[in-house]
Amino acid sequence: LFLHTLKAPETWTRISDEVVSLQPISMSKQEVGNFLGQYNMSGHFILEIIEESGKLYGQVGPDRKEILPYDSNKFFARDMDIRLVFTQDSEGLVQNITLIQAREMEGQKIQ
Repeated sequence: LFLHTLKAPETWTRISDEVVSLQPISMSKQEVGNFLGQYNMSGHFILEIIEESGKLYGQVGPDRKEILPYDSNKFFARDMDIRLVFTQDSEGLVQNITLIQAREMEGQKIQ
């Protein structure tokens, strides 16, 4: 996802030089449904997780990237070095998200 910020540009530093090959896993429609919604990313932008034609996408404004699960609460972008880690409560409802792209950014589910 190309991230637009509302604040002055920042300098980002890669947190790791390690290259990891992630393999997608299967996930049911019900499981995928838990992650759909809007996330306020520290007041900088809104990240929306949507499902369309059986595929899952992360979207910021008009920019949309396909995301794939590689663990029960972790996803990666198909064409970019981006990972998403969702935090769920004891009932399995998603509360927060961590976007990892050169640095980590926290977000809270708002819808």
